[in-house]
Amino acid sequence: PLPDKNDGIHRPCLLVGSEGGFQIHEIENENSLATVRDVISQNEVPICKIRYVHEPVESEGEETSYRDERPLIGLCTQVDSAKFQRNFLKFWSLKTRKYKHVLRFRAPIHDFISSPQYICVSLMTGYIKLHSSRNFEELHSISSSMPGVANPVSFMDLNNKYLAYCMQDFDQIQQQDEESEGGSQ
Repeated sequence: PLPDKNDGIHRPCLLVGSEGGFQIHEIENENSLATVRDVISQNEVPICKIRYVHEPVESEGEETSYRDERPLIGLCTQVDSAKFQRNFLKFWSLKTRKYKHVLRFRAPIHDFISSPQYICVSLMTGYIKLHSSRNFEELHSISSSMPGVANPVSFMDLNNKYLAYCMQDFDQIQQQDEESEGGSQ
């Protein structure tokens, strides 16, 4: 949802990441693609993933970072240097149209999702990093892989209480199911 500066109403939008940056398109009429309007076009480093970041749940006594600059979108970028690869999850404000916060990772980012309480980042090394939606602080790190195997999580889902993830690709699971069904006939 893209907030309108005049009336505060949230409108549907399309987020597009590419080799040249990212774009945000407002969908004025959900029934017709002819009513899609280019709102933001930002040229920069390649964007691997782009997603809307859920508004955090407000809690008494806890400070929410960038409260007046939300909503935010999360953008995964990867920059190669002479010595190593740098991997970032950057948070960009739809209100101010500027970056507000950056999470840095040694390993490439495979995917990320958010809920009103958490931001969950899956790394290609098989680790999952759980951060607070309020202040971006790292809360927990989970190794989703078997010892000696570094497979990224193929699927994640998150709500305010549970994180669900799958270590295998759905195609592999389906293939194993088909093989086991074929062998039992």
